[in-house]
Amino acid sequence: MTRSGSHKPRRVATAFVGAVLSSLVLASSGVSMTSPSTPLRAGAPAGHCIVHIDPVLPGHAASKVGTPKCFATFAQAIAAATSGTVRLGSSVSPRSLSARMLRPQRIAATTVISVDYHDSGFSGISLTWYVSGTAGCAANSYSASSMPSGWNDEVSSSQRYDSCTHNPHYENNGFGGAIYPCTCSSMGVMNDKTSSEKWS
Repeated sequence: MTRSGSHKPRRVATAFVGAVLSSLVLASSGVSMTSPSTPLRAGAPAGHCIVHIDPVLPGHAASKVGTPKCFATFAQAIAAATSGTVRLGSSVSPRSLSARMLRPQRIAATTVISVDYHDSGFSGISLTWYVSGTAGCAANSYSASSMPSGWNDEVSSSQRYDSCTHNPHYENNGFGGAIYPCTCSSMGVMNDKTSSEKWS
C-alpha cells in the first residue's frame, strides 16, 4: 500500500505535464483555446482566419480566392493580412477595430477590405478578406462565389473597410437567393446564411 501510494504523486505530475504540453501544442498551431459565444458547426475554423481574394478579371463572374490561414488571435490575423504593417494593441477587440487602425504608417503590400464574424456585434471568431496593393475597391471589384472552407452559413455580422462601399452577402453559392447589404452588426434574416459575397 505504501508502494502504490508513493507512485500517486508521480502519476499526478505526469498528467499535469501532459496537459501543459497539449496546451502548448494547441497554442503554437494557431488554434484558439477559448470557445466562442455560440457553438461552431462541425468543420468550422477554430481561430481567426484570413483569406486573399483577387480582383474580378474581365469576362469572369468571380474572383480567385486563396486558401484560408487561421491564427489564435485577432491581432495575429490582422498583422498577417496586412503583411505586418498593422499591429493592433492588446486592448483592441474586433468590435473596436476602425478603418483608421487599418491604415498602416508605411506602404502596405496588402489591404483589408472586410471582416466577417461568427457572432453578432462583430464578435467571435473572424474571417478577414484582404487584397494585394492599396487600391482596393477604388480600382477593382471582388466576388467570392462560395465561402472559404468552414465558413458557409456561419456569418452573423460583418464590417467593410478601405474604399469598399458595397459588400452584399448572398444566401446561395454563385450570388443567388436572398441578398443582405453590409456593414451590419446583425445579419437579421440572413444570420448564418451567407454562401457568397461581393465587394465594390
